[in-house]
Amino acid sequence: MAEEGGTPEFIDHHGMTEVSDMPSCGGSPIGRIGLGDILRITASYRASDEGFTDVMGIMHAWVTEG
Repeated sequence: MAEEGGTPEFIDHHGMTEVSDMPSCGGSPIGRIGLGDILRITASYRASDEGFTDVMGIMHAWVTEG
């Protein structure tokens, strides 16, 4: 799970926090991707009871042939 506001530089002058640490996945292999598979990420922000629409999610992946 991501950590928010772990150190002062990740907290703005309004007290809003930003992601300060993100753990990596582990395992060998973590998963397998096959030809034709679809990878998808879903992002949601719950900074208020109403939440936000039109938000951006970012995914990084390192893929090896094996």
